[in-house]
Amino acid sequence: KSPQPFFDNAFSFIRQALTRVALYGGKLPLDLLARLVRRNRVEQDVTYSRAVLIKLILTTQNEQFAMLPMENLNPDPELQPEDRSAYHCGRLLAELEATQRAALGKINASLTDRYYGAASSNPATAFPPLMRGARAHLSKLRKNQSGTCNALEERIEEITSHLSDFPKTLTMQNQGLFALGYYHQRAANRAAAKSAIASKKIQESN
Repeated sequence: KSPQPFFDNAFSFIRQALTRVALYGGKLPLDLLARLVRRNRVEQDVTYSRAVLIKLILTTQNEQFAMLPMENLNPDPELQPEDRSAYHCGRLLAELEATQRAALGKINASLTDRYYGAASSNPATAFPPLMRGARAHLSKLRKNQSGTCNALEERIEEITSHLSDFPKTLTMQNQGLFALGYYHQRAANRAAAKSAIASKKIQESN
């Protein structure tokens, strides 16, 4: 079945909502956030366009987000505890995905492909087995890629230091924050990797 009708309907809804807020002010509807969150779960991914829209919706819905720098990774966002936990859970999933990739290379189905939906809605159930898997991956890396292992461990420790425990469930708003945390951490990791490659090339050329 072609997904085109879904995208046509979604784009029409988004255009109408954005136009209405631009002309008359007010809040973007939570139904739009729900659509974006569901699409993240269906695709097991967070795209740039969905991350931007989620941030925009949250900004119009809640004053605490209006002054919050959330366009890029924010290791210590000034949020309510439950909102902050959701954001860091998203970051953690991206970091566990990076750990798996470093240990196993490219595989057919990453842990995000398999667990994004569960992790973004029921972190307390999804993350304990994911953390056990990460320990196994780190143990493998420690034998022949100690530098990579240490860097990943440090990032995981930094993220988990913000989590006293894993939330049992996440509200729709918090699933939006989870998506932002995941997207921001993954983007930061990719930027750091590109910078490291560029620095290595410069050193080799000197």
